[in-house]
Amino acid sequence: MTVDIEKAAALSKLEIIDNREAVERQMNDIFKMAEILTQLDEAEYDETEHIALLREDIIDDNGSSSRDVLMNAACTKDGSFCVPKAVE
Repeated sequence: MTVDIEKAAALSKLEIIDNREAVERQMNDIFKMAEILTQLDEAEYDETEHIALLREDIIDDNGSSSRDVLMNAACTKDGSFCVPKAVE
């Protein structure tokens, strides 16, 4: 598959000013890599083989109380931080 750089630029609403040839060559290289991936035999790979092992979350408050944590806050109310409203 080759990329029509003019069509790709028009569809993406990008203006390619310099190095058109280099951009086209790079996009073609990306498509070549994608084509290689489509040729892989998925049956050879166990889908659970690459699951990331997650660590257990451990809370370590170093003995800090909520009062200590809020002590340097610019604004607090009822034991919580005050922040500007973000959603209308």
